[in-house]
Amino acid sequence: MDVPFINSGALSRAQYSLVRKVESAQSPQVVDQILLSEIDGIRRHFAVGGLSLVRKQYHVRNAFY
Repeated sequence: MDVPFINSGALSRAQYSLVRKVESAQSPQVVDQILLSEIDGIRRHFAVGGLSLVRKQYHVRNAFY
C-alpha cells in the first residue's frame, strides 16, 4: 500500500521506512535480509556505548514497535 507517513500510524520516519522496505520486498528472504540489517544497525549503536537505557529503548521501539 502506498500510505503517506502522515497517515501511516508510524511512530517515526525510521519505522515508516522499515515497514515500507518490508512491504515492498520481493521474497521472504529479502525481508529477512532487511530485518537482519536493521538488527545489525541497532547492535552497532549499542556497541558504541554511551547510550542511555532510554536511548536504547528508543532505537528498538522505533524499529520494531
